[in-house]
Amino acid sequence: MWQESGNAWRTGRGQALAVEALTHAVNRRPVLLHARHAGAATLLAESANELSYHAHHVTHTAGRTPQACIEALVPPDVRAAARGELLPLIASDDLRDAVIIVEAAPEAFKSWLAFVGLFASVRRHYDGPAASLVVLTPEHCSAPNHCVVLNDDDIVDVLDALLFVRDRSNWSRSRLAQTAAAVVVEVCRGDLDQIDCLLGPSPEHFLDPTAALRNLEPSNDKRLLKWRDQEEPCPTWLLAHDPARLSDRILRGQLSVLFPWLEETRSLVTRRGARQLPAGVENKVTGDRLSVPDYEFAHIVIALIQSGAPRVQIDAAVTLRDSRNDLAHGTPLSSARLAAAQSAARTLVAALGKQS
Repeated sequence: MWQESGNAWRTGRGQALAVEALTHAVNRRPVLLHARHAGAATLLAESANELSYHAHHVTHTAGRTPQACIEALVPPDVRAAARGELLPLIASDDLRDAVIIVEAAPEAFKSWLAFVGLFASVRRHYDGPAASLVVLTPEHCSAPNHCVVLNDDDIVDVLDALLFVRDRSNWSRSRLAQTAAAVVVEVCRGDLDQIDCLLGPSPEHFLDPTAALRNLEPSNDKRLLKWRDQEEPCPTWLLAHDPARLSDRILRGQLSVLFPWLEETRSLVTRRGARQLPAGVENKVTGDRLSVPDYEFAHIVIALIQSGAPRVQIDAAVTLRDSRNDLAHGTPLSSARLAAAQSAARTLVAALGKQS
């Protein structure tokens, strides 16, 4: 059964899917779209019109053949001249730049499947202005030759999921919001339905969305989601049966944003502090004396102490060191600790910048 489509689907996955379907269709490859969302046909028609195609939205009713639906789109004289043949119909100038969007009822599915194959064959061998065809089907199917099968299922890849979070939430573009978004996407493995359920008014609750997951319907069904070329269980199942793997997802989401940010901060601090921080702090693993650009946060703490820096700068470096170490050892940051790390970074960068 098709689901109702909300604004989230329409502004995220739905729009991208509409463009993909229309691109295939107008390039002579008819599309079969397995549509779970009731608004999919309307969105396709809107997108076609925005792209300067003339969209025909056909709702197939019982008792009408697919060809009869197409015949209804052209003037009577064209129907008469066609004498029941397909080619003159779809080659008609009246359907130039037209996209025919059909919602196929379950009982008509097989007839439309056969019609799409015939339509694809005609389109493939005809070079003139011909109509394009997208058929929304109520079930999955195999594609006839020279056709494309698409699916508006709400399981998407990493980039689509991040774009969905960006469009769906009112979160700012802060580091906290970026991290929370990455965690929600990583935890839900691209399942837009569950992402939508987890997105709340404020991102600080979603650096660790375990509590929010508890409010969802628990799952004993090990529903598998394809993610980065692997199949993995949905998060509500993991919460009940394998919480350690759920924690790994939370950590991975945080690492994807926070490790690059911490590295950028470390690099900026060592560049700005090149004159103030004494060189030669020892690498305890190798015994080598390091130059300032090679300092990690632990070395920056030592260098600040050796240089007699104010306590506020040393404390800021300690905060960044501990945050980085905890993440490296598998401990996610709370929103309070992330806020403290961001404040520490601003303090240290600003202090060293004034001295340079």
